Amino acid sequence: MEGEGEDIWNFAIGSNINPRVAIGRRKLSPKEVLVGKAVNWTLAFHQRGVPFLEPVFAAGVPHQGNYYLISFFQI
Repeated sequence: MEGEGEDIWNFAIGSNINPRVAIGRRKLSPKEVLVGKAVNWTLAFHQRGVPFLEPVFAAGVPHQGNYYLISFFQI
């Protein structure tokens, strides 16, 4: 399979930045974690989720002059 053995970078926002979610619930085993910010983007909570588990889903949307924190998990 093409790309086999190559590392993958998982882009995380919102609650997925929390290690308890990324490592615990999502079962990621990161080799490295980097933190940064997405400039001129904001989080929009506009999609209904799953009650008690994920009440609402967030997505990054362009927004001039704003930013939010992100993390990258190398898996």
